[in-house]
This record gives sequence, C-alpha cells and structure tokens, in this order.
Amino acid sequence: MLRSACILNYGVQWSTSLFLNLHELVLVDIIQAAPDVDTLLEILSNSPKLTRLRVHGVIFTNSSSSQTRISLSCLRSLELEWLAPHILKQLVDAIDIPTSTKYSFLIVLDDGWYICYERLEPISPRLKALAEVSRGTRSTLTFKVEGDGWNKTVRATYGGEAQQLGAFTVGVETLARSTNIIECFARQLGQGEPNPIPPILHLINCSDGAYGNTKEELLQILHRHLPDTDEILIEDTSSRFIEDAFNDLFPLNQSSGLFSRLSALTEQQDQEGGSYPLPLQTFRIEGGTISAEMVKVLENLVPNLMLDRVKVKD
Repeated sequence: MLRSACILNYGVQWSTSLFLNLHELVLVDIIQAAPDVDTLLEILSNSPKLTRLRVHGVIFTNSSSSQTRISLSCLRSLELEWLAPHILKQLVDAIDIPTSTKYSFLIVLDDGWYICYERLEPISPRLKALAEVSRGTRSTLTFKVEGDGWNKTVRATYGGEAQQLGAFTVGVETLARSTNIIECFARQLGQGEPNPIPPILHLINCSDGAYGNTKEELLQILHRHLPDTDEILIEDTSSRFIEDAFNDLFPLNQSSGLFSRLSALTEQQDQEGGSYPLPLQTFRIEGGTISAEMVKVLENLVPNLMLDRVKVKD
C-alpha cells in the first residue's frame, strides 16, 4: 500500500482511492494536470496519519467550495510555498494541526511591499494563534524577508511547540525597504490578549541597506507591537547595525521609551561563536569590531562591560 507520494513537475491521475492513508505527501512545481483543491483536501481527509505535507509551486485547476475542516493530528511538518494567495488561505483555513507541527510558509511579493497586507492575510490568523498558544514554551516563530528591489519573498517558519518551558522567541531577519512588511507581521502578533509571559526578540542580519534609518524603524515597529519584550538577541555581522541599535535603545541624554521591561540583551557578531544572554548589569560582546566612542557609551550604561576578542577602532 502506498505510504509516501512525491510528485514533481507533472501531475498524475488524481484518484483518491490510490492516495489513501498516506504518511507523506509532497507536490512540487506542478503546472500541468495539477489537482483541484477539493481533490487535495479529500486526499488529506483520507490520510489521518499524515506526518509531512509539502505543497510548493502548484497551479491548482480550481479553488475549493468546501467548508469542511480536516484534522491531521499526526502532522509534524507543513510546508506551503509559492501558492496563489486564495489557495494558500483555503488550505490554511481547512487544516487543523497540532501546535507541535513545524511550519514553513513562503509568500511572493512580486508587486512590491504595498500589497503585503493582502498577501500576508492568508497566514496572519494562523501566526497569531501560534504566538498565543506558544507563550511559555521554547518555540520559535521566525519571519524572514529576502529579495532585491521591489521583488521580495517572505518566509514565515515556526519551530513547533517544544516540551520544555521557556520564553517564546520571535525572530526577524530582514533587509532594506522591508519595514512595512515587518509592520504587518508584528501587528498580527501584537493583537492577541495580554500575555504574562513576554517574548524574546531575535534580530538576525537586519541589514540597513541604503534606504533611510531602517535599524531605528525596525526597533520602533517591534516596540510598538511587542512592547512587553524583556530580552533581545542581536545576531549580525554588521557592527554598524549593532552600534546604531544601541544608540536607539540607550540614548545618552534621555530614555528612548523602547522596551521598558528589557532585562537582558545579547549581541553576537561572530556567528561561529556562542551567544551568552546576560543581565544589563553586565554586558558582554564576543567577536567583531566596535568603536572607541561606543565603548565609552557602554561603560556609562553598564557597571561591568566585557569585551572578548573584540577589535576596538578609533
């Protein structure tokens, strides 16, 4: 009996009696002879023990008219990528899966950032729900923007609800001219009910590029929608980004008002090195380069400043 089906490039005869009780289903880049959405949903309904579902770049022949919801309680991995927005929404809305499932959504913004609200709408409720149920676990929800010019892709991944308790991590990996996209994402996460367990922000390679004060805007956007954050990890190869982020978080003359609950800050420039969250009474920088002026600023901010393998430039 068929347990795993991986179909690439060309479709087949989509007999629901053939695709029965599957454990794995992968559909990639099917443009001709693709199934309609109702057929796919029937296959899923007939495969309650499915553990992996990947649908990438499939041009479905028809959208779904069904309102039926399908429970896939054994699903461990869900990947929905390069799909038309209305198809993505139908699939996301139709499938009930556990919060332990690992997600990957990939959305194309080929018409520019100004359509991001419309393109992100299919996955926004699911991301919001994941953020709600995962507080208090060591889960990670990461939002990554890639691309050049007006053509960008947005990938949202969810690590799955972990068994051990801990802080829920919101990861952001972005680039220039992407703050409007991040705003869409952060707004959805911030619309839930107040939660006593604050998230951790993990900022990864957030390039400032050549367009405006992206680094300041990014922190302000995240603060606006996730103000209860009490820990931030900055992982970046650009010392300029890190220095500017410090200036924005800790201005010399007055409080910035950003992240008033912030109690721990970690900075990592050497991606091969470790990352050590420390209370703000002590701050440690490992690897990279920092200006002498910023060293003086940090010495005024924290009682104990530790520089490990850091080059100080004049």
